[in-house]
Amino acid sequence: MPNLSSSARLSAALFVYSQTLMAGSAVALLFAATKVMAVSISGWWYLVAGLGAWMVYLLDSARSRDAEDRRSQPERADLFRRHRLLRSGLPWLAGGLGLVATILARPGWEMVVLLAALGLVGLGYVIPALPPQRGQAASSGRRTLKQFAALKPLTICVAWTAGATLVPLLAAATVPVDAAWTACWLGALFFPLLLADSLLLDLRDRDGDRAEGLRTVAVRLGTIRTHQVVGGCLAVTAVVVILGGARVPLADAWLRVGLAGLLGLGTAWLMWSSIRRNECSTAVGMMAWRYLAAVAAI
Repeated sequence: MPNLSSSARLSAALFVYSQTLMAGSAVALLFAATKVMAVSISGWWYLVAGLGAWMVYLLDSARSRDAEDRRSQPERADLFRRHRLLRSGLPWLAGGLGLVATILARPGWEMVVLLAALGLVGLGYVIPALPPQRGQAASSGRRTLKQFAALKPLTICVAWTAGATLVPLLAAATVPVDAAWTACWLGALFFPLLLADSLLLDLRDRDGDRAEGLRTVAVRLGTIRTHQVVGGCLAVTAVVVILGGARVPLADAWLRVGLAGLLGLGTAWLMWSSIRRNECSTAVGMMAWRYLAAVAAI
């Protein structure tokens, strides 16, 4: 029995560290948005969302394995160092399958523009294509969007929020007249949640980021002030949930999704000192609110 328990824990950890759970969270957030907006989209779009997120986060984990993740997430870093498939083959397989799914979904030109923009942001986040910092020699290497550390949380939040709110609008065969209005409210709901999520993860990575010279918000503000900013984001979310409940057509679905997201991430915030002690539980705790929102939307 101990061996079975140990194997189960190992399998769960591999599931989390391989970014599979993160890919699923993109699907969960998109599903919650479609339910609140009262639209139906092709299953291909859920596949596109999951595979696209999986590719980006796999590439990020591969690139960070010998840098900041070495200190802040040593178990995941070790996994990516040991398995070439995770860092070389699987990201591009996910991207290729995502491209096939996109073609099969038959996107309109507006969707193509949106996906191209999100794709550029995602790849710019993990692939060094930006010029070196001013004053540095070209030999110092090109930079990624991630190295603009203070702007990193905002970049992540904008990309996730745009994907979750605009894809349903552009992919649905029939769009209710008030769907665009609901999408705006969903953007106001998701953005502070995603920002709080991202800042907590920056707090987890603070020591590694500082060692690598990445001046993230958590590095600049410190632990206590960053934790306070996260609390402020959750307070903003609570206000949006209350105000949106009187303005969004499907108020019941709105309140279920909003409260699930708020309570899920709020619990992780309140229990931060406990969950941050374990690398796997930290990752799960940060993603759980997206799955809770999807379940609440059913």
